[in-house]
Amino acid sequence: MITITIASIIEEVGWKGYCEDSIGNYMNWFWESMIFGVLWSLWHFPLLFIQGTYQAGLMVNPLYVVNFFVSGIPMEFVITWVYLESDRSILACMIFHFFVNFMQEKIAITPETKCLETIVITVLTIIIVLVKKDMFFETRHIGKLPEYTDR
Repeated sequence: MITITIASIIEEVGWKGYCEDSIGNYMNWFWESMIFGVLWSLWHFPLLFIQGTYQAGLMVNPLYVVNFFVSGIPMEFVITWVYLESDRSILACMIFHFFVNFMQEKIAITPETKCLETIVITVLTIIIVLVKKDMFFETRHIGKLPEYTDR
């Protein structure tokens, strides 16, 4: 519990406190989410080689490893949505991140279930992006994020 709590806090302070707006300052939230999803997945790559981590347990099947890294992309769309809908609240992202980590690691989600989760999160992402097209594809915020508060 301590590890996932600290990870949720530290990662979101860095990711949302700096990176999200830094990338979003140059492009719409759709492309920011795509890029950030890839970066988020790559950030977790070293965990494949640390015994005892959820990611290391995926090494039994290459499909599980690929699924884990692909799943970071739709998950980033969801967390970007949480970030923007909460008026860029880092705390909301920390709570969401903690919930995801808790569900995946502490409830011992199986790699097979993780594959199903990826499908569900991808469908959810498609729905969110379609419903919130204006949010993900608008460009009003580009170059002026610090004062941007109007959704």
